[in-house]
Amino acid sequence: MKIVEALWERRNLEMEVTEIVLDSRDLENESNTLEILRERLVPRRYLLVKVPTGAVAFLTKLQALGFIFLECQYTISRKIKNYVIPPEFSPLARRVSFEPLSEDPAEWAELCRLIGDDTFTTDRVALDPLFNLSVANKRYRNWLMDMKGNPSITVTRIQYGEKSIGFFAGSIDAETRTAHGLIGGIFKKYQGTGLGGSIILGPLVLNAAREMNKFSTAISSNNFEVFQWYVFFNFHIDNASYVFRCYRDEK
Repeated sequence: MKIVEALWERRNLEMEVTEIVLDSRDLENESNTLEILRERLVPRRYLLVKVPTGAVAFLTKLQALGFIFLECQYTISRKIKNYVIPPEFSPLARRVSFEPLSEDPAEWAELCRLIGDDTFTTDRVALDPLFNLSVANKRYRNWLMDMKGNPSITVTRIQYGEKSIGFFAGSIDAETRTAHGLIGGIFKKYQGTGLGGSIILGPLVLNAAREMNKFSTAISSNNFEVFQWYVFFNFHIDNASYVFRCYRDEK
């Protein structure tokens, strides 16, 4: 069991947040695990729990404690060494370009402005009835700004001609030659236009040029469109988990 007090979420969600990741050993010791969860079900605390898939019997006990299901989260990857753009994606590659953000504060401010309050609509915060789209997108803007000045993270703007249509951010594990996708999105105005694949194509092309062997990221079951794009780009599912949350508003 991994328990993390998510202090960074205070400014985003305006409440105390605890994230708990369970593994197979926690499910084997079910009674102890449930007792630990009960102890943390205090008023005004947002408790997020990730559970290995397949533990359906355990999920019913989570629900009895007041937890609700938010999503399935998938870790996915594909090999990118010597990556070649498939012919069917060549038209997309010709229409877009990828430009890393500089340290100019104006570029970061403009990117946050373009994210606005309606870019991210399918993540678990956006869909949780406790919150709304404004809170969800503020969370992404804060996450993005925390990346500024971090030498291990690259934030890249997606350009369609002269227009900025989206962005993606990632890091690199030099030891394993693995690139990790952190966040990315297409701005609301360009969603549903067929340009969504650029947030996948960009990291593949750029990280292959950096001689990375693999690209890995995580996606939500609630974002069906991006899920389809990753299938089209031949990604493999490495791991999956159920995500539940509980929040008690008693004074």
